[in-house]
Amino acid sequence: MNFEVYYYAICLTKYDDFLDALDVIKAAMGANVFYQSHERLNKMHVTRLACSLWSKQYSSDGYRLHFVAMPTGEAMLHYSANSALQKYLLRQIKSIDSMISGKKSKESLVAIKNENDSCIPTQYNVVLLVSYGHVMIGSRSYVQALHYYGRAYALAPSDPLISLSIGMAYLHRAMQRQSNNRQYQILQGMTFLFQYYELRKSMGVYEHQEAEFNIARAFHQLGLAHFAVPYYERVLSLVTSDFNEYVYFDLRRHAAYNLSLIYVASGNATYARSLIDIV
Repeated sequence: MNFEVYYYAICLTKYDDFLDALDVIKAAMGANVFYQSHERLNKMHVTRLACSLWSKQYSSDGYRLHFVAMPTGEAMLHYSANSALQKYLLRQIKSIDSMISGKKSKESLVAIKNENDSCIPTQYNVVLLVSYGHVMIGSRSYVQALHYYGRAYALAPSDPLISLSIGMAYLHRAMQRQSNNRQYQILQGMTFLFQYYELRKSMGVYEHQEAEFNIARAFHQLGLAHFAVPYYERVLSLVTSDFNEYVYFDLRRHAAYNLSLIYVASGNATYARSLIDIV
């Protein structure tokens, strides 16, 4: 039965019915037999990608897949500083800008199109703008990142990731020596972070946990530990009995560690130790 769903979606795509194939995949991914199986869920993601490639739906998933395959941690910073990656993404943005605005683009930037011009974009790509902003963040070019995040925010103001990214870009910029108005940038950053907080916390228990942790981490970064403590404590209280490590990421251990650092710095090492032991 499981393989029949995969084949059915692929057959629909091959017979030029991609939207129905997408509906089949979405419905299957919501079923318990797929939702509770990490392996089957991955197969559905691969099937959706295969269907998108077959029907030439290249708009955003290619960029998402590219960044999913990127390394994490310090390796990600080195990768973001790669000039070839930065130039490639910037060329993509300029190409779309020129085609939408109607201005003549360089020959190397013009997309190959078919007879009915179906490959010409009609709107700006939010994922591409955010992706380039992330690359700029990785190379510590926060002003440039804010420019592209701002464009993405104008297109999708209710996306929590964009608000989070803008908020963190402002905070990191405020930490730089070149900042000419640090308090203003911190205020701007916290405004966007709290907007992210309001959008994210209503999406579920672990999304709420993530929102609490990020606000706490922002206050902690600014040295406002007394503001960070209640948010860290709420992270510790947000947990459900149906936790699935393949679907959610539990931040309680990270929150307990950061909270213990605050209590150690204040001289309460005993309570800090108890926090670590609880989690």
